[in-house]
Amino acid sequence: MKNLKNLEELVDYLNFLTQAANLGLVEKRDNTKNISTKNWKFISEESINIEITETEKFNFITFVDDFRTLFPKGIMSGGYYVAGDKVSCKRKLKKFFQDYDYTPDIVLEATNRYVTTMAKQDFKYMKLSHYFISKDGISTLASECEAVKVLGDEYKKGNSKTL
Repeated sequence: MKNLKNLEELVDYLNFLTQAANLGLVEKRDNTKNISTKNWKFISEESINIEITETEKFNFITFVDDFRTLFPKGIMSGGYYVAGDKVSCKRKLKKFFQDYDYTPDIVLEATNRYVTTMAKQDFKYMKLSHYFISKDGISTLASECEAVKVLGDEYKKGNSKTL
């Protein structure tokens, strides 16, 4: 358990636990709460105590909103709006972060690149936001994130080749 020195630290710690719970990283076992660090770095590896740095604080709900705003409003694909719905995006992004080891920044960069590419094609055959995250066990988002990691600056410039 973290040693708390003042009320501000307590509030920060409770905010941290709330965010961890929103991501499904707090598990209840034998009337205790344990924080899983499987795919998310919330706990400092150098310390037994829970330490939270500013860069590790993450508001999942704000992230879902940021993710959805990358998809254009009013654009339809297959008769449905590509922005999708917030609840489905939240549920699928939560699972995505549990299954994959990509940062929120990589996810937003990959999503932005996907939307930009689709805009050049007049959004023809664009996936709905929640299907972009995953559909039938396949994640286009994961493929795009992998491209961000592997291709780096070439990906950002749009210099990937299509067949």
